[in-house]
Amino acid sequence: EGAADDRSSPSSPSSPPSFPTLRRRRSFAPAEDAVRELGTFLDEKIGSSLTAWLRHFDLDGDGKVTEAEFLEGMEALGYPGSAGKLFNRLDFDNAGEITFEDVDRAQSVTWQRFRSWCAKSYESMDDLVGGLIVPGKNDETAFKSRLSAAGWDGGSEETLKEVVGVHPESCEQSLKWFDEDRKRQQVKERTKQKTLQTRCRKTLEAAQASRDMADLKGILISRYGSLIRAWRCVFTFDDAMTLHKTVFLKLGMRIKGFRGSLKLVWNALDRDDSGLVTIDEWDPQGAETLAHFQAWAKLQFGSIASTFKAVDQRRSGKVLQADFIERVRALGFERSTKGLFNSLDKNGEKRLTEESMLFLEAWKPLPFLTAAANEAAFREVKHMLVLRYKSMYAAWRRGLDRDSSNRAGWGEWEEACKKIGFIGDVAGAWRAADCDCSGSISFSELDPGSSEVLLSFKRWADAEFGGVKAAIEAFDLACPELVEFREFRENCRKWGYDGDVLVLFQIIDTRRNGRASMQDLTILDDWPPTEDSGFVEAVEGMVLKNLSTPASARRSLHLRSSFRIGADMGAAMSETGAKTERASLSK
Repeated sequence: EGAADDRSSPSSPSSPPSFPTLRRRRSFAPAEDAVRELGTFLDEKIGSSLTAWLRHFDLDGDGKVTEAEFLEGMEALGYPGSAGKLFNRLDFDNAGEITFEDVDRAQSVTWQRFRSWCAKSYESMDDLVGGLIVPGKNDETAFKSRLSAAGWDGGSEETLKEVVGVHPESCEQSLKWFDEDRKRQQVKERTKQKTLQTRCRKTLEAAQASRDMADLKGILISRYGSLIRAWRCVFTFDDAMTLHKTVFLKLGMRIKGFRGSLKLVWNALDRDDSGLVTIDEWDPQGAETLAHFQAWAKLQFGSIASTFKAVDQRRSGKVLQADFIERVRALGFERSTKGLFNSLDKNGEKRLTEESMLFLEAWKPLPFLTAAANEAAFREVKHMLVLRYKSMYAAWRRGLDRDSSNRAGWGEWEEACKKIGFIGDVAGAWRAADCDCSGSISFSELDPGSSEVLLSFKRWADAEFGGVKAAIEAFDLACPELVEFREFRENCRKWGYDGDVLVLFQIIDTRRNGRASMQDLTILDDWPPTEDSGFVEAVEGMVLKNLSTPASARRSLHLRSSFRIGADMGAAMSETGAKTERASLSK
């Protein structure tokens, strides 16, 4: 969505990113030529559209300007054209009013950030005025220095100085919005504390599950060399490729050195709550290597037994590690052979027998484990999803991520492809989406641009209110299930969100009827928290504040690493296990 000039998007380094894959719908934005025309006129007359807006249009400070107020302001400024026609081109939804964001998006964001910063930084109007105005020292350099010392880093100090004024009396007049903004800030702070208390347990359990998963896998890798061999030695006696919950919990108790919660680890593994975990869910990368070896063996030699005979050149019935690696490579298998050997060498004898490999004979690996990424098929699936559900986010919500966890597995993918009638390379399309073979995908892998817009709102809501649902409940919405754009934008700005509300609204307007349900936003609370949202630190601070024993204090020190592990559970493992696994795979 290319902007005509920098009025359409914030210019500061911390501006929300723009996503060219998302197009602004004409009915949701004023005509760009009208924005340019008004901006040029205000710059020539006043020097700043923000100054003009506050001094000549929005005199009552409600953030909105009616047609009558606009016409009066334009007449006072000596506009030579038809102010009425210009207003109609700015009033894109015929609401009879416009906001400053309709006039200058960039300066609107700067002004909103400044107001939010003031509400957070100062307790009262007297504190604010005293912090900004010093009699006799109100040149631009001094004003900029005071803002910087107080923590403002949003730039535009020259414009802000012009807007705020240089005298306490004029300053108070231009800052008349402060008291209401300060009240809203206090509401945010109270709401956040309450929300964190209700979300704390679930968040900590997720973090604990991530840490325990990492600890368990790290112990097993350091002890058995790979997760596949650990699966075969610890959890199955007959080399089954599926594992029941009761078996996992019973046998897992025998693992020496593991002090975490096996139940939480199981819940993290069994994402679909089926009561079963497959070997590809336990170790996607290891299962992928086994599947490729099985496919190669059956293609080249017809069976696993025949493959062993081809590898056992000495006809001794036993193949040493070095001989296996050399022979398999010579026969044309190109994937990690040492990691493969470790997975096949169940007894850890550094040699293989035919019996140690026969478990692969009857295994029926899921098709995506041996599929090559097919970008064309992936694009076709996405296209068909949008045709069926009207938007990618609607497809994700209603067709793939049914439990609102921001994760979808192979089963959900396969079912969604059936629903939309896709008969192409389903497995190849999946591998193009799940490029790291983690066994699941998130919305960011389906639509990175839209995902980042949603996460931007989630980060803000987590940091300001403790959650998205709490933020939406604070909004003054007539009907949360049928929210129109202007109402949504007004509440976002009033409560301090300075991201691209237009693009955000287009994403959650899943039925493409100009109305959005807030449920499509509140489900973001079920997505894992992002590390930079401030939510992690807030929960950590609450726990530390309520700790009473040294032991619990020591346990709390794992919180931050737990959250970081949770961001990429598939890659999480202890340092010892990680080194062992990397060394194995590298060869």
